[in-house]
Amino acid sequence: MNGDKIFTELETDWLGRELVLLDEVDSTNLHAARLLSEKKLKHGTVIIAKKQTAGRGRFNRSWYSDGGLCLTAALEIDSSLRDAGAVTLTTGTAVGLSLTSLVDWPFEIKYPNDIMAGGRKLGGIIAEVKKPFVILGIGINVEQKFFPAEISEKAVSLAQLGMDVDRETVAVSIINMLEPMIDIFSEKGFGELRPYWIKMNCTLGKNVVIEKVKGQTRGKAIDLDDDGVLLVETKSGMERVNTGDVLLEQSG
Repeated sequence: MNGDKIFTELETDWLGRELVLLDEVDSTNLHAARLLSEKKLKHGTVIIAKKQTAGRGRFNRSWYSDGGLCLTAALEIDSSLRDAGAVTLTTGTAVGLSLTSLVDWPFEIKYPNDIMAGGRKLGGIIAEVKKPFVILGIGINVEQKFFPAEISEKAVSLAQLGMDVDRETVAVSIINMLEPMIDIFSEKGFGELRPYWIKMNCTLGKNVVIEKVKGQTRGKAIDLDDDGVLLVETKSGMERVNTGDVLLEQSG
């Protein structure tokens, strides 16, 4: 990972100015947690690894990282950053916009945290609250030419889409877009960013299945409110969803 290239192209005031580059790590989020326990984590710290050996997404799912961008950003919590869900949506919006600015492709966001391209998963975001920080894990498939058989039909990389772009360029683009989006979120809340999410989303208007610890709920995703809560019309009425796994029902 070329740190000089990243620093040269950064346009931020605070995000990524403390940069940790690793060849291999269990997880960039776990590394951030270790820095926090050692009192070495700072607001705006960005950790990037060439490879993760134990990367995880939501619900402890594994993530295939070879050739991908593994990036974690640490944000010090204030009153506006306590809702990890809204921070995830803000980050997803920033990632989608940054990728669109790099390459000509109609990227989409599947609620709450998946970056999609052509119906397949290009990346995802996970936000973890570890006071006084929100730890933002961002994974993007960049240079992979193939994926393991079990995910090959569900995952896609920028390389597979014909995009000749390296991980440093993707990292810089995300960091440069994320800082102003977080600043807007901190000052005005997610409602100010909601129109951007709405424009990029592929969830609203679709039938969804909400996987919860105590079972499933089915319905139609109707809207996203200013707090980042998904409104789902079910047989028993409108349900506000901000927990659980939201899956798009397959048509036919």
